[in-house]
Amino acid sequence: VLPAQSRVEGDVRAQSVTVHGIVTGDLVAEQSVRIGGQARVEGDVTCRTLAIEEGAYFAGRSIMDQRP
Repeated sequence: VLPAQSRVEGDVRAQSVTVHGIVTGDLVAEQSVRIGGQARVEGDVTCRTLAIEEGAYFAGRSIMDQRP
């Protein structure tokens, strides 16, 4: 979980990722990515499940990875 005050410049890799702050870089999750309503993500997102709350900013590609 990246809280509202977080600022990350670089890629993030995890089982699941929840962003409430700012990320400039790619997000890669084995399961899910959730982008909160106040979050800003500039980069590609690779995951199985993607949720983007109303008000969030997302600039990048969404790659839905369905591999077992």
